[in-house]
Amino acid sequence: MLGNAVVTKNTREVAATLLKLAKTSSDPAVAVGFIERAADLKERIDDEGLPKADGGPPPNIIQRQ
Repeated sequence: MLGNAVVTKNTREVAATLLKLAKTSSDPAVAVGFIERAADLKERIDDEGLPKADGGPPPNIIQRQ
């Protein structure tokens, strides 16, 4: 599960970068491509049931005190 959390974080970072690129693009077709790809990544995260990036540990990690 820890691997999934890393994948989720990286995927979210890539999606955020794509959205930033879309904002800076002067070509509307290119901007749409970036936005569509970011939406595809978000959908993949949602469909695969990967953990939400809330900063907490993955659910299967036992915290030692």
